[in-house]
Amino acid sequence: MSPAISITLTDLGLGDLIVGRHAFDRSLDPAIPVVGDQTGIDYETLARTNPTHVLLEQTADGLPGLLNRLADERGWVVESLPMLALDDIPAAVDQLARLFQSIAGVSTRAAPLHRRMDIAWRPRPELALRNGRTLIVYWVSPIGVAGPGSFHHDLLKRMGFEVVPATGSPYITLDLEDLNRLDPDSILLLTPDLNPDDLDGVIEPWRKLGLCAVDADRIAILNDWRFLTPSSAMIDFADRVVEAVSAWPVNSDDAGPSPGKRQSESKPQARARGRGRLRIQGKNSLRSTTRNPSPRPSPGGRGGGNQNDVSRSDHSGSQINKAFRRCPAALFLPHGVKTASREPVLSIR
Repeated sequence: MSPAISITLTDLGLGDLIVGRHAFDRSLDPAIPVVGDQTGIDYETLARTNPTHVLLEQTADGLPGLLNRLADERGWVVESLPMLALDDIPAAVDQLARLFQSIAGVSTRAAPLHRRMDIAWRPRPELALRNGRTLIVYWVSPIGVAGPGSFHHDLLKRMGFEVVPATGSPYITLDLEDLNRLDPDSILLLTPDLNPDDLDGVIEPWRKLGLCAVDADRIAILNDWRFLTPSSAMIDFADRVVEAVSAWPVNSDDAGPSPGKRQSESKPQARARGRGRLRIQGKNSLRSTTRNPSPRPSPGGRGGGNQNDVSRSDHSGSQINKAFRRCPAALFLPHGVKTASREPVLSIR
């Protein structure tokens, strides 16, 4: 099973038909049998659930041969859905609605979901002067971040954010040296169940680097596990991002140093240009905290490929960079890529 697919199915009104779940899935009744996890499929349990449909996230390896044989023998309908890029989410809504169109109400629920996505994911240019160059962090040891082609990266770009890194694979692992060179203006930390009391310890290595985002308190912790899934939960994710970033002050230092001076400006000078507020943001609340994690799946159920050199253009003429000249330009050269394979399975009777 795929947690992302189960969330979207539930939003389509089909949650009560799910008879098998992924081990990481927290949205479903724990009494529903676990039929798979990131290591593969539990075929014995899957067979006992006797589903009519088996839904998986699409992988580069294709459908497992054993699953195909069991499906042929037992008459299961097997569907794999691509779940990597942002556009895969509305496409999955349509695919699931077509697959279960014979069930009353399913088709009529798809259109409102699409409208909510359009509203939540619309461009938000007014936020550009609050967050600057934004880094999306999934986990902190090692440091795993969203790259181009991932649904988080796609979403923030669609909303008008400048997201770093600008090139590379969808999921990237970097070390502290890479992070220091990247030096983002703001960080979205998507670590489920992060305890605010543990935050200082989590970011202390980053603080020692003198990162602009840390020293200016532009860190938003969005610790709802659903935000790691390429699902209709990205509607709520976008709303929470807007809420968090809107709490940060506008940095409108248009009269600041020229792009040439930006390179030589010291980090202490940069920090003095404008501080934000650190926010802890969960599913239902937004709490302030002073600066003072859980299972770690690869978001979307997959990892990136080999990562080549990645660099960030200065774009010093842009509105964003005029406001955030306090941070020096960065060159991002990651040393590795986080990879993971899984065969999540969803069973529906």
